[in-house]
Amino acid sequence: MISSLPSGVLTGSHVNFSIDTIIIIVGWLLLVGSGGFIAFWVAALVVLRAGQKAAPELGVGLAWKPGGENGEDWPSVSVVVPAHNEEGMIAEALASISGSDYAGKLEIIVVADRCDDRTVELAEVCAAADDRMQIVEVTECPEGWSGKCHSCWQGAKRATGDLLLFTDADTVFAPELVRAGVGYLKNRQLDFLSILGSLRFLKRFEKITQPVATLVLMRFYPIHKANRLEKEKRRPFANGQFMLFTAEAYETVGTHEQLKDAILEDLRFARRLSNHGFRLGLTTARDLFTVRMYDSEEDFRRGWKRILIEGTNRNIPRLRATAWRLRMLASGHLIALSACVFSVSFGSQGYWMPHPLLIGAVGLIAQILNVGVLAMLYRLQGAPLRCMVYYPFGCLRVASILMEAIGDLKENRGIEWAQLRYEVDAQDEK
Repeated sequence: MISSLPSGVLTGSHVNFSIDTIIIIVGWLLLVGSGGFIAFWVAALVVLRAGQKAAPELGVGLAWKPGGENGEDWPSVSVVVPAHNEEGMIAEALASISGSDYAGKLEIIVVADRCDDRTVELAEVCAAADDRMQIVEVTECPEGWSGKCHSCWQGAKRATGDLLLFTDADTVFAPELVRAGVGYLKNRQLDFLSILGSLRFLKRFEKITQPVATLVLMRFYPIHKANRLEKEKRRPFANGQFMLFTAEAYETVGTHEQLKDAILEDLRFARRLSNHGFRLGLTTARDLFTVRMYDSEEDFRRGWKRILIEGTNRNIPRLRATAWRLRMLASGHLIALSACVFSVSFGSQGYWMPHPLLIGAVGLIAQILNVGVLAMLYRLQGAPLRCMVYYPFGCLRVASILMEAIGDLKENRGIEWAQLRYEVDAQDEK
């Protein structure tokens, strides 16, 4: 049996002293590490609950009915769907929008942007079955415009609705989605509503990395801060996959024409709307709205690098701090598990350290909190709970994307996306 620290000191045994000291240090490190892990997940739970309190899920909008004191009726809605080579998803997306149970006037404007696949052909089949749908073909994109912004602008110019809803061609609407969105906007007296839907997890890279990337973005823009009434305290955010404007708000901020070269037009819209004093809403839709973001891992990395660069306002210190935080979280599972094993292995040796049961208990609490809060966060974005086993690896992969983004900013490599190159300047490091 290895002697305790006091006996090691009394006998002058250098070997015993070294082993005892190492064990003591490891015990304290595991205790502190597990405690820090607990603090992180408690803070995450507080933020999650704050977001749920500030913005109930979109389903509450289904309770809104026209009429009331003002005798209000269902407003007309124009749904604008930009599409560039979306033959894999366009039929499902348009069929889901056509299947909306919205009681008011609904028009669907599909803008096919320089498509050289079967997107137009498939859209025409959908339009033939729904006289509310029209197809606009765009054959060129003016210099200085991003393709998506130009397509949305072309669709908006043809829109006649009281409300404009911009969505993507890789989304799927539940029948009640439009009704829930309009009801939510009306019930909360908003000028703009954006929602976070459930992502699709079909490929391996989506299962491993996508949940972590989404959680990082939502840490930058917590729902409760995006929904603050005071614009000075608000951290405005929007998801371009679903942006519902009043026609007045859209026109006032200058339409897509004012954001024609934006890297992230949704984030820019949110900021402009906030600066103009409009009331913004952000909430979650769960299964009412599902999205497929990227087809390949390479597109995923490039797309999320663009999002994270702009989401942090090109702030290198913040990108680096986030990367290190993810690396620490990736090791958190091992630290908490090691704390449990450590308390069992060395608990009876009499070392000068916190009680072994305390170390084990803190490690166990850390594991329980980690699994419990992660399950809530994964369920919120529609990720299968079995994907949680990939969480540490997802943290490391997103950390590598962040470090790659830092390299791009430092080397002034710019951002290439949607056939455009954006020159971006990093914020000065402090």
